[in-house]
Amino acid sequence: MGNGTIYRRGNSWCVGFTVEGRRVRETVGPNKKVAEKVLSLRMTQVLENRYFPPNRALGRMPFNQFADMYLERVVPLMKSIRTERDRVKRWIRDFACRPLGQITRAEVEAWRRERMNSCRPATINRDLSRLRHMLNIAMEWELLEKSPMQGMKFLRENNARTRYLSVGECHRLIDSCMAPHIRAIVTVALHTGMRLGEILNLRWQDLDFSSGFILVRDSKNGQARQVPMDSMISTVLRSWPRLSDDLYILKEILGHKSITMTQRYAHLSPTYKIKAIDRMNTLWAGAKPETNTSEILPEVPSVTVASQATYQDTPPALTPATDAAPSI
Repeated sequence: MGNGTIYRRGNSWCVGFTVEGRRVRETVGPNKKVAEKVLSLRMTQVLENRYFPPNRALGRMPFNQFADMYLERVVPLMKSIRTERDRVKRWIRDFACRPLGQITRAEVEAWRRERMNSCRPATINRDLSRLRHMLNIAMEWELLEKSPMQGMKFLRENNARTRYLSVGECHRLIDSCMAPHIRAIVTVALHTGMRLGEILNLRWQDLDFSSGFILVRDSKNGQARQVPMDSMISTVLRSWPRLSDDLYILKEILGHKSITMTQRYAHLSPTYKIKAIDRMNTLWAGAKPETNTSEILPEVPSVTVASQATYQDTPPALTPATDAAPSI
């Protein structure tokens, strides 16, 4: 913002002033006093963040009103509806009824700097990604001329996981789950490595108890895959009440970060998966498997069962992965 001026161009008086670094010129008419009043009005509007270019409605809608439209039209089409709804609501708390056109890049960057003191880069990036998508949608709906986040770079992420749950820790985690549905979800996640969304979206027709496999139709990378069931998972799923087509109706627990585990399971042959089931049964039962290196998985007691899958039918020595199992 800066000082405004009036000047004459031909037979008309004009006003000039600065808004957010942009010089604005407006032709008023032949009367100088009217031009002075218009300039005074425009400067007041600029100081109170109420100025918008003449004959333009872009950017005037309050952010919370637009966000409600976004929650109604866009969020229900997403996979992680509850998580994304929470992100949108956090931005509503920050911007409230501010007009869309008054959200600046400087304040978004200031928000990012403040959050760096308490949040991981990945968490900050997910929130910024949601805001960027919201502003892009506002442009598509012709509610905003230009997004202040265009060209904005996100933080470098380094959330690699090198901590695995031991079998004992897995048992203690399961024992700590008081509600039956929570215990079932955690048990399936630990024994199979499936993400929360994949577990919640299972249907009875996805369970093949005769062959011992679970069909995951819609994984994170968009490809279907088969996941082996050990005896524990078979027992848990067989005993679960058949309510309509959905196995579970709760959305709050675990999940993997990358698609590495998905790809690992997708590359396993059926024969090798069956051998893996035998290995899981003995491991979770606390027994030592028979040593036949040509037919069993390598023994790594400190790693969860879900992290022991590899790409090949003949398994090489297992090395720690960065996202193989949930951490506590």
